[in-house]
Amino acid sequence: MTLVTSRDTLAGLVARDGAQRLDLDLLPLADAVGLLRALIGSRVDAAPGAAAELAARCSRLPLALRVAAEIATSYPARSLADLAGELEDQQQRLDVLDAGHDEDTAVRAVFSWSYRHLDASAARAFRLAGLHPGPVLDKYAAAALLGTTAACAGCLLDVLARGYLIQPTRTGRYAMHDLLRGYARELAGRHDGEQEQQRALTRLFDYYLHSAATAMAVLRPAERTAFDAARLPGAQVAIVPGPIGSPAAALTWLDAERACLLAAVEYMAENGWPGQASRTAHVLLWYLDGRGHYPEAVILHGHGRRAARQIADRAAEARACLGLGIVALRQGRYQDATSHYQQALALFRQAGDTSGVARAGCGLGIIHRLQGRYPQAVSRLQQALDLYRAQGDSAGAVLPLGNLGIVALRQGRYPQAADHLQQAVDLARQAGNLDGMAEMLSELGAVALKQGQLQRAAGLHRRARGVFRQTGNRTGEAHALNGLGEALLAAGRPGDARTKFAAALGLASRMGLRNQQARAHRGLSRAWDALGEPGQARRYWQEALAIFTALGIPVDHVPGHLLTQRPDQNIASEPAGEIAWPDADARR
Repeated sequence: MTLVTSRDTLAGLVARDGAQRLDLDLLPLADAVGLLRALIGSRVDAAPGAAAELAARCSRLPLALRVAAEIATSYPARSLADLAGELEDQQQRLDVLDAGHDEDTAVRAVFSWSYRHLDASAARAFRLAGLHPGPVLDKYAAAALLGTTAACAGCLLDVLARGYLIQPTRTGRYAMHDLLRGYARELAGRHDGEQEQQRALTRLFDYYLHSAATAMAVLRPAERTAFDAARLPGAQVAIVPGPIGSPAAALTWLDAERACLLAAVEYMAENGWPGQASRTAHVLLWYLDGRGHYPEAVILHGHGRRAARQIADRAAEARACLGLGIVALRQGRYQDATSHYQQALALFRQAGDTSGVARAGCGLGIIHRLQGRYPQAVSRLQQALDLYRAQGDSAGAVLPLGNLGIVALRQGRYPQAADHLQQAVDLARQAGNLDGMAEMLSELGAVALKQGQLQRAAGLHRRARGVFRQTGNRTGEAHALNGLGEALLAAGRPGDARTKFAAALGLASRMGLRNQQARAHRGLSRAWDALGEPGQARRYWQEALAIFTALGIPVDHVPGHLLTQRPDQNIASEPAGEIAWPDADARR
């Protein structure tokens, strides 16, 4: 038996001599720490956190781990935490891990064995791939960096993977660990020059902005014009990702690229691309909101606000404040939300952006509504509605009009609530605003429930949930599930209602939707009570009450109180119903 190791795939040995190839990945973290323990000794167990950090800084690469261990044993007074700190900077890591200038064991020298066998095109691809700020890249992102076609970029990535200069992570995607990334960037600085690197990154950032705007226009066709306007004028984007013409495909692309998009916005904001940073952050607002990625949204809009301030773009800064306000509202941080919306309102006024003024004012009205301050809510919402109508913006009018309907619902004015909400549904349908239409359908379901129309209530919530699932809006789906649970509970089906409330609670808890969590807890309390389990009912009610109290929401004003009417129709037999799509674009 002969064991041959190499940084090359050694395809000839496999094809000619029948060798069996075993590809080795980076060491798992536990094994990497175990190697350090075997080489360094008890100091690893004395500082497990520092040892894990050191292993990560060495990219879990056996050679780098051994070099780091040699440094640690040669300088016993130096702590592992200090050594890990020295390796924080990517470029400095290669200098630290040079193994005493031994060309056979220096990490940089070993990487060069693979790099020097590349032809000019593949070598350039390696250098520029190292500039990518995200964790992974595919052939489309690589094509943007390289200024070539996706097919050509895919072939070059395959060459780099065969030389173990990048690692396949899943079909069509590749990663580069930090030591290789530092080596690639070092080479790029030496061979490609600052201007060429800037051009490559500009192409990449233009590609991400253009593609994200395209995907969002598919998901929210009512705002296609706004997403088109978000693209930088004059940007030459020759690369487009695979087909993202359907909502499912658009969501798949956004989900796959989310980490890269966030990393790109951070890099843009901090390294001289503030315009692209603020625009990309705004384009991603409704995607992150609908999918419930609130912690990431806070970071993203924070970068967007700082980028907007760099170029004194008040409207862009206002849009970032709007995004932060939406996240705070979803999380039940109403004081923070109010502050963000007020900042957005002032900035939109300074920028002369009437639509922005209406949107920020509507947000303030929603906060008043949630807290039971109905006169203030009506004032804010009516002002926003008047501004939208004055501009002829029927699509923008959906939100304030629908929320005026919700206020009327809370006040027991059911015919007026139904009228406002139906108008909002019609306007949203005409504009192709699927999420807005579904939200208002669900609120119409709450009106029907209050009026004792249990079959209609359940059907409206089912229709709303179906649309939310189509658009990937998990926030809306949690809302619709709670509404459906309330309808089923009123119909005397607590077991089925419990299932819906539990599903809503799971979604809301994962996303941090405090309002919907409380609503689901309350529903579960009533369902368990109806099932003859007062102990369970009490537990869930205590959870609901604690959240409602923390949010400052009057419990009597929260939607979905249990009705005493008994159903005269079988809700289970009601079909979900067909949705009257306005046109082909909206169906897409």
